[in-house]
Amino acid sequence: MTPGAGPLIAEGPAQTGRAARQTAEAPRPQADPQSGTLGPTSLSAGASVGRVGTRPDVRATDGATAGTGETVAIQRRALVLNQNYEPLNVCSVRRAFVLVLHGKADVLTEGEDPLVGAEDSLYVTPSVIRLRHFVRRPHPRPRLTRREVFQRDQERCQYCGRRGGDLTLDHVLPKHRGGPHVWENLVTACRECNHKKGGRTPQEARMELLKQPARPSTHPAVLFAPYLERYREWAQFVLGWGKAPAAVLAGIDGADAAS
Repeated sequence: MTPGAGPLIAEGPAQTGRAARQTAEAPRPQADPQSGTLGPTSLSAGASVGRVGTRPDVRATDGATAGTGETVAIQRRALVLNQNYEPLNVCSVRRAFVLVLHGKADVLTEGEDPLVGAEDSLYVTPSVIRLRHFVRRPHPRPRLTRREVFQRDQERCQYCGRRGGDLTLDHVLPKHRGGPHVWENLVTACRECNHKKGGRTPQEARMELLKQPARPSTHPAVLFAPYLERYREWAQFVLGWGKAPAAVLAGIDGADAAS
């Protein structure tokens, strides 16, 4: 950690008297002019982080008062971006903090509440971090499981539209007639509709599908959509990667309008 790094938070419960005045006068760390990122020294938020290579004691929530910034900060999640800004995964704030502290990632966006470390020292809460080295990984493929099919169909019977209840999987073209076990031939069906359809096709049973089954998108806007309602600051990185599906963009815009 670079000695003399300035604080990001000028005030806090850990800063009183002379320490608070020194903190208020210290310069705020500047972003990297080339990448626009905050360097690893920006973890300090009003207290020294110690020698280079040391690991501060970021507290867990055990014993923390409910509703305090400490509890909120440690329970947050962080979005991890590849070196090329591709959204990779979601990790705990503790894991993101360690990656930044060890110089493996930079903080792009911070959480509102600081982390409380040893001796009540404060550290910024990473919300979005970017790895400094490119990580190669295969293109993600959705797992074809019962749970994933139900999730794709929003746990709604694709024949009658009923939500929840006793749901089953139905092969649009029955298996005994050569129907493959693939995304495009599997739908969620309630037990009544599945029994009514039997070993026939929807046309033969005079039943209509709400929509044609398809393989789910692996775009980050789809994979990370459940997080965007809570972590609004992630949207620019998730929706801005490639071409986001129109349905997801419409959902985000609708949520913004309602808020």
